[in-house]
Amino acid sequence: MDKNTYKNSKAVILGFINKAKENKPPLGDYLDKHFSFDDIKKTLTYTGDVSAFGNLVDNSPRPTKDKSECFDCKRDTSKNPRDYYMVIDSIWKEYGVGKNNLCMSCLEKRIGRTLEKSDILECPVTNEWNPYTSNILKK
Repeated sequence: MDKNTYKNSKAVILGFINKAKENKPPLGDYLDKHFSFDDIKKTLTYTGDVSAFGNLVDNSPRPTKDKSECFDCKRDTSKNPRDYYMVIDSIWKEYGVGKNNLCMSCLEKRIGRTLEKSDILECPVTNEWNPYTSNILKK
């Protein structure tokens, strides 16, 4: 990491930790214990649990570069109409990947079953654009 990137990243993380210490001391203390800054090597290390904070400095899953790429299998989701779908919030919160995409096959693998009518959000995307989900909704 170059000197300026390291310096900026360190400032952001330390600022966040210090605010957390003021408002939520247990969180601030936890973060302070699990971030280490090596000013000589210009490296940041996070040794705590996997979390959004750890994603700042380690190799945990990162957002895909291509907005239409499946987060798991890297397939282009814009090429298959089956991959245009929307599920209810509770399903996406438990099995989804935030603002990234999952092809329907990978979502079903994560859930451990095929999508059911109660999983699918009724909207133009699922009712009209996706023949697979529109068939499920008609049942």
